[in-house]
Amino acid sequence: MKIGTKMGIGFAIIFILSFLTAIAAIWRLHIVAEETRIMMEQPIAKERMISDW
Repeated sequence: MKIGTKMGIGFAIIFILSFLTAIAAIWRLHIVAEETRIMMEQPIAKERMISDW
């Protein structure tokens, strides 16, 4: 194999791994944002019930 081909394959592997890492990070951030929203709804609901009382 020529050096250019080896470098191209190496670059492609690094690019694919970076892309997969970015996708995984975005997916996890979405999950964390949803869990945070759920967590924040509970105290707010309790505070509203107390203030209505």
